[in-house]
Amino acid sequence: MINLDHIKMRVIETADNGVVNEDTIFHFTQQGNYVEASYSGGKIKVDFSLA
Repeated sequence: MINLDHIKMRVIETADNGVVNEDTIFHFTQQGNYVEASYSGGKIKVDFSLA
């Protein structure tokens, strides 16, 4: 299993009309199979995603 806890990622490529860009940073946390990400930067102030 891949562990994403405390991992930070940037976007390499996105759609021309996307709001996520090279200034957006994703911050991941993981506990078991539960993954949470917050992201901010560029056109995005702050947002969250859960999986």
